[in-house]
Amino acid sequence: MKKIYSNTRPERTDIVKDGRFVIIELNPKDSGASLRLEGNDEVGFQMKKATSKITQKEDILFTNGKKIGKSIAILENNKTRNLIVENFKQFV
Repeated sequence: MKKIYSNTRPERTDIVKDGRFVIIELNPKDSGASLRLEGNDEVGFQMKKATSKITQKEDILFTNGKKIGKSIAILENNKTRNLIVENFKQFV
């Protein structure tokens, strides 16, 4: 993982905001972070389904002084955003 922070929208930001979304940025240098699976001459490449399982191992202290204690619960997510694809613009 590269960075973990909250935001008011489900998108990357350099300015952390108190919000309901937790953004987890993967390190592009980590071989396990890539969703691209190389194929062959017939297929080219395929994309893996992105999933994550997260456990909160430490307390979270909010700026207003409230605290959420650590938990053994496992949170699962399969929603991702591919910013390279989403920001692609074709110029003709």
